Amino acid sequence: MFLRRAYFFLPLILLISGCPLEDHLRNKVSYSPDKESKNKIIESREISISCNKENIEDYKKEGWKVISSTETEVPCSWKTVKATKSCNLKKDKGCKITVPDVMGKKTTYKLEKRIKTIGIKEK
Repeated sequence: MFLRRAYFFLPLILLISGCPLEDHLRNKVSYSPDKESKNKIIESREISISCNKENIEDYKKEGWKVISSTETEVPCSWKTVKATKSCNLKKDKGCKITVPDVMGKKTTYKLEKRIKTIGIKEK
């Protein structure tokens, strides 16, 4: 009976009196105005500009930063041609085919912008 009580109270007494666990936990949990940690909120956006119709400078003026960009070749305009030499475009509707006329570049940009910073005080 005595050993049962000793097994129960001995670890409890050691934790309360001699263990620095309480001080260690207090330092981790409590906050102090000395140090400030900043969490950033970042907005991401992906835009595509085809055939030089827009400009990326407008986004840069608003504070966006270009993270990466990729370029691909795309048709900028299309034209209708005869499918065969003997076709009459005015009479045969099935004789028309549409093919790219002018080729250009499509640039896809990945942009990021820091919206605001939240300060969290910690010790």
